Amino acid sequence: MNFSDPLRIVDLKNSTYINPTLQVVAHRGSSANQLEHTFAAYQSAIDEGCRQIELDVYQSLDGTLYVSHDPSTLRLTGKDYIINNTSDEVLSSLTVHNGESLHTLQDFFNRFGDSILYLIELKEGTPALDNLQKCLEKNPKLTKNVTVQTWDVQSLNALDSRYPEMFKQLLLNENQDVASYVKCDWIDSFALRAPQAKKEDIELAHQFGKKYWVWTVNQEEDIQKFKEWGVDGVITDHPREALEIMNA
Repeated sequence: MNFSDPLRIVDLKNSTYINPTLQVVAHRGSSANQLEHTFAAYQSAIDEGCRQIELDVYQSLDGTLYVSHDPSTLRLTGKDYIINNTSDEVLSSLTVHNGESLHTLQDFFNRFGDSILYLIELKEGTPALDNLQKCLEKNPKLTKNVTVQTWDVQSLNALDSRYPEMFKQLLLNENQDVASYVKCDWIDSFALRAPQAKKEDIELAHQFGKKYWVWTVNQEEDIQKFKEWGVDGVITDHPREALEIMNA
């Protein structure tokens, strides 16, 4: 399976919706067969041919962005610390269940550089923006490889003022709909849980020049269905299988 060219992957704003190419994003790395949010999970996704990785971040008491889906470190490390309330000294000493450290966003930037696209979910939305910007300022060459998703509409608006060319994606819950946000020019894409996805909403998003992604899509028949519906991206624990369907 061929690797995607990361310099083409990051140009997400300028594609058309004629015969759209389905983007495949590895959910927390290749998390079906490796511990999520670890170097091993990222490397496994890369080995499977996927250069687009989703990761979640929370900020520590010292303002460092740590990669974790949960606000607590319990599930990854077996030790229960709330990331927001814990210092870097403590967090950096933790070991996750596969023997790696609890990683920061900077750790992943150092390890994988510009070889992949980072889809960063800001779990805290606006409160984490300043620290995300500080991290990007330390890694200016990686800004073009970073895309952001969040539930927080206002943080996307604020992010657009700082990084107007950055791809920004709004996560929608079951009480929200595409029609309410489709005219917002600081939103480039919508992402919905797979059961929420509607074909008519995909068409609406495309009418207004937006993309439409679904998550977390792990069954091959579902990936095929969404490909036929014309979604622009799937976030999956099984990137190899999704890439095979995309390229079929």
